[in-house]
Amino acid sequence: MVQNDRYAIVHLLMLVCVLVGGTVPCAANSVNLALLSDFSTLIWRPLTPTETADLASVDVGDSDLDAMAGLATKVGMPCHIAEITLARLAEVARPALAEMHPGGVFALIVGVQGDLVQLRSETGVVVIPLDVFAESYTGRCLVSLGDFGDDTVPGPRVLPDSVDVELGPVPIGQARMVEFVLRNAGTVPLELRSGGSSCEACLVVLAETLVVPPGEQTAVTVRFRATGFGRQGTFATLLTNDPGRKVLYYTVRAVVPAGVVVRPNDISVATYAGATVERSVLLQLPAGVQVTTSYSTPASLQQYTASRATLVQAAESATDDGTGNNIAVWELRWTFTAPDEARELRGSLVAETDSTAVGTVSVPMHLTVLSDLEAVPKSIVVRGLQVGVPYETAVVVRHRRAYPFDVVEVSADRDEVTVLGVQPLNDGGYEVRVRITAAQVGPLSAHLELRTSLQGEPSLRVPLSAWVLAPDAEP
Repeated sequence: MVQNDRYAIVHLLMLVCVLVGGTVPCAANSVNLALLSDFSTLIWRPLTPTETADLASVDVGDSDLDAMAGLATKVGMPCHIAEITLARLAEVARPALAEMHPGGVFALIVGVQGDLVQLRSETGVVVIPLDVFAESYTGRCLVSLGDFGDDTVPGPRVLPDSVDVELGPVPIGQARMVEFVLRNAGTVPLELRSGGSSCEACLVVLAETLVVPPGEQTAVTVRFRATGFGRQGTFATLLTNDPGRKVLYYTVRAVVPAGVVVRPNDISVATYAGATVERSVLLQLPAGVQVTTSYSTPASLQQYTASRATLVQAAESATDDGTGNNIAVWELRWTFTAPDEARELRGSLVAETDSTAVGTVSVPMHLTVLSDLEAVPKSIVVRGLQVGVPYETAVVVRHRRAYPFDVVEVSADRDEVTVLGVQPLNDGGYEVRVRITAAQVGPLSAHLELRTSLQGEPSLRVPLSAWVLAPDAEP
């Protein structure tokens, strides 16, 4: 157990070398600050007198890390190193230290050089002989917990609770919002600005520049969206005016389990009667899953549609999470032959798989069969129409595939529009003549409705619009 404490102290002393630059050579023993993100590993109980005596024979004359660890343990110093480390990284640990050492005082070993020990106190760096230090300060230190705050450097100081989050599994296409809390432990306002991210709107900040007063805290939100399979990550940066930490890097990671992706996620087709249309739908499935059959529902659609499934790609997704999230891409080639009448059809393209986990994949379909009847012009627009002055115009109706038909009835939904007659044309079409007589100034809107002898064809509606002027107005 004593040996474990010694190793912990060695690591903390290595950090001390990085933070305060002691006289002991430390460059080869640098410690990544991320290793100290768990504050519970920095709080150490005081050693018992027996444990201290067990290390009394440690040679403290050699200025290496083992000797420093031995010296710190010999005089009961783990609390000192924990205090300075936590003061640098998170002052939230102060209450825990105060509870562990009520009324205690703290200091920091800066370095050991021969028979001299350098201590950092509220008055600066103190150098005292080793034997005096060992005899006079065993079990206690030089700087009180309350006085330690005097060592704070004026200015803003950002203290994030965390900068890295692992979400675990996140389904494909879903988003997660992760909130990161940070505090200003400095003496002047802390300014925060977005510094860019790995995707649009990854970092959510309430204002262009967020100002955090001294002693207060705020939160920033990072948005993660699962866009691919396997291990995914989103990063965002926050710029600060803290001279010691000008940039905060936030990272959100997750594992996206392999699943089903459909592109496009629906089928929408508009075509004329009798036309044939082909479409493709891509299914991204877990590797090894087979599409066994595909068809359209309801059954009434099957007389107009046909489909076949083909494996077009079997690829391994970019993943390092060890879950083996491989994918396969299947193409559903789908053909629609429109019936000989204008109508709307709704249903689904269905693909059955051999996997109970995936089951059946269904793609919604919306099919519109357009009328073969067409009007020229498609709408009637009258400019310069005057109140009480009749205006005559005409519209020609034809069948796109030149099927023979008759115009059975023509009507208008406004009294201002009068049907004058229907005249057959040599190409099989018909000319419909109308007269417009406006009764008041302002906009006029109406429709002509033509019903034909074609079975299954809806009525053809031709819109009519005009702006009616006063009788004496210039056209």
